Amino acid sequence: MNNKEINEMSVGIITPYRAQIALIRQYLEKHLPDMLPLITVDTVERYQGGARDIIIISMCINKLSQLDNMVSLSQEGVDRKLNVALTRAKEQIVIIGNEDLLSNNVMYNKLINSYHKLDYYYLNTPLTVES
Repeated sequence: MNNKEINEMSVGIITPYRAQIALIRQYLEKHLPDMLPLITVDTVERYQGGARDIIIISMCINKLSQLDNMVSLSQEGVDRKLNVALTRAKEQIVIIGNEDLLSNNVMYNKLINSYHKLDYYYLNTPLTVES
């Protein structure tokens, strides 16, 4: 949507779970095979030190207990994983997640309320990959 040319340093997708990484890669292989080599999909830990023009953060949680497990607070009260994810983007961040669940955490609630929200019909469609 930002009319930027996509190259191997343009887009990165960060997600907390390896199973989600596999699902996203499977989706890309099936629906956007030409884009697969251009998009890096990985966990926050593996993105440390790397940056992309656009970072898509997939907060793939559907239970409150998963939110508790995802948050990794430092002694200063900073969510280290969230901080790393947000600082990997040079130009644009896209956050995808269940707003109702994420809003239960003070930090994620502030994050949600500070970003411009896109309200497109396809953003509310679950990602499914057929075998």
